[in-house]
Amino acid sequence: GVQTCALPICITIRESATSIGHYAFSGCSMLQSVFFHKGITSIERYAWQNCTSLTRVDIPQGVTSIGEGGFCGCDCLTIVNIPHSVTFIGKSAFHGCSRLTRLIIPDSVTFIGEKAFGGCVSLSSESRHSIENAYSTY
Repeated sequence: GVQTCALPICITIRESATSIGHYAFSGCSMLQSVFFHKGITSIERYAWQNCTSLTRVDIPQGVTSIGEGGFCGCDCLTIVNIPHSVTFIGKSAFHGCSRLTRLIIPDSVTFIGEKAFGGCVSLSSESRHSIENAYSTY
């Protein structure tokens, strides 16, 4: 991972990348936005942990898993778009995303880990309903 993060406020993940590795951008507190190319299939454990300026994430079609703690502690994150290719959302994946208001779980999701949305206190009623439905269907 990046120990002392000096990344710009916006990054683009290159086309040749197939996954975002463990702790890859963890602690990049200045990072506000990320643009993904198609070809990413997984977001590994704690990949974006504590990216406290990240406000929106559009996970690309083709991603099948969001690892444990993938976006935990991203407390400025307000919108997450999850594609229908995702089947796995790991433990604490969005834990502590206290400003997250919009997140819809697609029907493709077959596993949601413990406390995946713990501390997501600002979710809209539609988002809460989507999460409750996802938990009850598998």
